[in-house]
Amino acid sequence: MWKLMSVGSAPQRKIDGGSGRSALVKSVTGGFGLHPSAKTKKKVLITMAKKLKVTQTKSTIGRLANQKATIKALGIRKMNHSVVHDDNSSIRGMIDAVMHLVKVEEV
Repeated sequence: MWKLMSVGSAPQRKIDGGSGRSALVKSVTGGFGLHPSAKTKKKVLITMAKKLKVTQTKSTIGRLANQKATIKALGIRKMNHSVVHDDNSSIRGMIDAVMHLVKVEEV
């Protein structure tokens, strides 16, 4: 949802996804910046390991079909089975979907 607002001399639009925690604004003339009233967020540099070792620690019995499919896509076949994957955003997303079923170690 866009809300027209005036900050300083140039009118700007506030981006609000319904959560009430909007921080980005876009000037009518263009460009993005932080809203002056938004809390400043610290930038954290996340360094990725070269490899991730993923081990299944809990059963997929009774879990959602997409969680079972994600475990299978990760290459995990049974309980306590471990696989090693390159550390990239797609693997991280898959791990996030089944974080409650696996243990992750950086290798």
